[in-house]
Amino acid sequence: MSDPNVANTVEHPTTILLLEDDTDLRETLTDGLTGAGYHVLPVTSASEAYDHTLLDQAHVAVFDLVLEHGQSTPVLLYIKMHPHYRHIKVIVMSGYDYGPQYASICGADQFLKKPFKVSALIAMIRALQKTEANVNTEKAP
Repeated sequence: MSDPNVANTVEHPTTILLLEDDTDLRETLTDGLTGAGYHVLPVTSASEAYDHTLLDQAHVAVFDLVLEHGQSTPVLLYIKMHPHYRHIKVIVMSGYDYGPQYASICGADQFLKKPFKVSALIAMIRALQKTEANVNTEKAP
């Protein structure tokens, strides 16, 4: 029997593309998500996040809204508009007050206000996965 606290299975863990330019936060999130059973692809810039090799692996993307050299919204829009990547669930995180509205306009699936606990992010990812699993079950013949 599988442990509900571990992401999918060891053979097929959920892969998360993590875009965060703050080194400490990126490392903390990577450690927490990895500890919860996720496979994490950490990147520090929007240009790195456009890498198709990474996007092809991702099931969920967690993006900091405001980066040192711009914003993550162009990547978010690219994911949501590209037929090959629009299945990727996107969580946007930010400490800015306009973050939730901006994330919604850009098509993010969820928004997480900074600061937050890693457990809150894990719960949000699991909720998105559960919703996706329910949708896929309803579509099955």
